[in-house]
Amino acid sequence: MISVIMANYKHQGYILDAVYSIINQTYRDWELFIANDDDSDLMWLEKLDKRIRVYQDGKHLGQGTRMNMMMEEAQGKWIALQDADDISLPYRLDYSLDYIERAKCRFIYGDHILLLPNGEQRYYKAPEYTYSLLKKQSIGGQGSWLFHKDLKGITWDNCFSKDWIWQATVAKFYITDIERCPFPMYKYRTFTSNFHKRGLMRYKRFQAKRQVKRILDTSYEEYFGYEDFTSIS
Repeated sequence: MISVIMANYKHQGYILDAVYSIINQTYRDWELFIANDDDSDLMWLEKLDKRIRVYQDGKHLGQGTRMNMMMEEAQGKWIALQDADDISLPYRLDYSLDYIERAKCRFIYGDHILLLPNGEQRYYKAPEYTYSLLKKQSIGGQGSWLFHKDLKGITWDNCFSKDWIWQATVAKFYITDIERCPFPMYKYRTFTSNFHKRGLMRYKRFQAKRQVKRILDTSYEEYFGYEDFTSIS
């Protein structure tokens, strides 16, 4: 089984497309957890499919907190992430599972298609994974990720570029078997506001890059404060 994790914050205009992109997957053995991080009511989404579970409490706790909550509930051997405003291509889970089992690894990512504000679509080919490249950028959008349940206990932060920081933590302290799946898995939506706030985003990205560098350049003992560590098997 694949557990699909989705956190929503004010994406009511897009979430139905996101949910149906999971319902319409060619791979059928999945469960979808939706954590609503605003005060809207999304319980009606459970009526679309018995494999959907919605969690809501009317509070804004942050996407990282919601991700951690849903990871604890996930029952699948594999975990996939789905943003509430994006779209998974119909074969995403099928192709991802087949590739990760053939590659005998525990974390894969793939290419995606950018949905631009003007309606244009652009193909994005994710770079091949290297440890040095991870210091500069996140490798593959989180909507293309599939990873083993052993990694679900690694905590997510409520910060900008939380996916990059989580990925760096995984690569540094837990696993080295990260592979690129050479297929487009996902349609990633961009918004005009993303481009209007470039100065703020550059500053936040600079802060995230500093944190990633600290993770990748620090020993386990220095980072976590103790020496004992058993790698995930």
